[in-house]
Amino acid sequence: MVNFTHDLEFGKAGEELVRSLLSSSPFTIEVKRDRLVSQTGNIAVEISYKDEPSGLMATTADWWAFVLSGDEYNDEVIIFIQTERLKKIVNEYKKLNGTKRGGDGQTAELVLVPLSEILSMVN
Repeated sequence: MVNFTHDLEFGKAGEELVRSLLSSSPFTIEVKRDRLVSQTGNIAVEISYKDEPSGLMATTADWWAFVLSGDEYNDEVIIFIQTERLKKIVNEYKKLNGTKRGGDGQTAELVLVPLSEILSMVN
């Protein structure tokens, strides 16, 4: 079973990967590592936790980086997207498909965005 400590360690490994690539970046980056994207084809974006804004809706980062994990991507694909652009995409998918619950105790509210749509919308 996955728990917060395991998720934290998993996420920190993703952060280290991105930090090693961008050691002199002039902007701030929020890093998320998605292990289920290989199975679902979706990126899960947290927008609230315990009914309080969190994740994308609470970030002060200029950019978001998604480290794609799992069998298909193996941490070999990282997508960088400006936070404001990501918010527009997430808001669109929230209107279309609503939200899902996830995380420990199903206390996080998530918007699922197809990876193919993120890639087509960043052009």
